[in-house]
Amino acid sequence: MTDLTEILVRFRMYKYAVTADIEKAFLNIELDVDDRDVTRFYWLENPMDTESRLITYRLKVVLFGATCLPFMLSATLMKHFRYNPSTTSAELQSNLYVENVLTSFTDKESILKFYTESRKLLSEAGFNLRSWNSNSTELQNVAGLDKIDDNDDIVKILGMRWDRESDDLKFQQIEFMEKDRKITKREVLRTSSRIFDPLGLITPITVKAKLFMQTLWKAKLDWDECLSDELRSK
Repeated sequence: MTDLTEILVRFRMYKYAVTADIEKAFLNIELDVDDRDVTRFYWLENPMDTESRLITYRLKVVLFGATCLPFMLSATLMKHFRYNPSTTSAELQSNLYVENVLTSFTDKESILKFYTESRKLLSEAGFNLRSWNSNSTELQNVAGLDKIDDNDDIVKILGMRWDRESDDLKFQQIEFMEKDRKITKREVLRTSSRIFDPLGLITPITVKAKLFMQTLWKAKLDWDECLSDELRSK
């Protein structure tokens, strides 16, 4: 797996951008038959009747929600790419973040080739690459015919937003603190931390919030102490 900022930079490097994701990625990783017994658990035969008998189940795939799942998915995919070396597998390896694919190409022929080969490569490992979105009309049409396209004009990309039509990166709109709301140091930090900017594109703006937090620390305010009228105004 590659660093998130590197992927976002490469996503905007060339003319034609593309996004996709692996459908139910974690649930496609099966447990070895010899390991399934250690995942046994009890469940009611009739969940609506607490007096019904207990039945023993066991998981056949990895435990969804486990903190190690991103690593297990990465290890599975990287092994598959090593066993199937190609330009496409190298492209996926460099531009895959957990189950999300973000990359870009210089021409339409390359993006259509990537679409075909990447889907075939991942399907051989039991994964379905879907929710394709691109500023390439040709790719959108092909994915639409295969019924695996994403028609949203505003695409979520690793915590940011991409406007496919204008080809702009955007930030999620957040609700700022209401005038009558209790404003504390904790509330200021919570609000400013909701702005996700991994590339630092709006640092000239967000740095003001950090400088304001510095002011609150210098004032030696407790986390839940109300700000003065002067600080509230700022």
